[in-house]
Amino acid sequence: MALGTTKSELRTYLRGLLRKISPEQRKRESFDVCSQLLQMKEYKSAKAVGAFLSIPGQEIDTEPFLIQCFKDQKKIYLPKCLADGDMIFLETYGMDDVNKNFQFNKQFKKLKEPPFDFEDVTRQKIKRKSALDCLDLDLMVIPGLGFTTTGLRIGYGVGHYDRFFQKYKQKLTEIDEKESPTRETSKITFPFLVGIGLSCQIVEHVPTEKHDHRLGCIISPKLTNGEEK
Repeated sequence: MALGTTKSELRTYLRGLLRKISPEQRKRESFDVCSQLLQMKEYKSAKAVGAFLSIPGQEIDTEPFLIQCFKDQKKIYLPKCLADGDMIFLETYGMDDVNKNFQFNKQFKKLKEPPFDFEDVTRQKIKRKSALDCLDLDLMVIPGLGFTTTGLRIGYGVGHYDRFFQKYKQKLTEIDEKESPTRETSKITFPFLVGIGLSCQIVEHVPTEKHDHRLGCIISPKLTNGEEK
């Protein structure tokens, strides 16, 4: 699209492209991207990963990636949208947890997300840990409507991820200001951000604003670490 395209126009254009993708192409490209993710050095070294559950038929399918994350014993956080417009990431304990305990969001009706707590096999109530409390994310896998090869992203227009990034950075700043000498807190850093999308979601230009975050790299069937194949 043209350089002067607005965010609204670009979102409409990208939604139209996504609707045209066949289930077979979506499945094939999703598998390609998930395979690339699993080969990243940032994934292999990560202990805690923030990811997302795909909306069926609308986004790249992350289920193959999540299944392997649990097999690799990664600590996984998945997003929950709050009534005040913010988003948090809550620890998730496997695909059985996702299938049995996750609930559809009342506002975003196709989006499944973790409840704050759940009952384990002994019927004991377990409260999920929040990434904003633990501050242990090493890697975050980010969805979007479109991406550039230079790491720019256009989301769905709600601002959930930008606000979460800002809150996470603020928490890190508060820790730095305390100048804690402990080894644990001195190792806390901002996670590496990787955007993933289907081939049609790679665009030449994304209009940006001051609050927009640039991602560390983009992976799609056309790209590996942000570079064209």
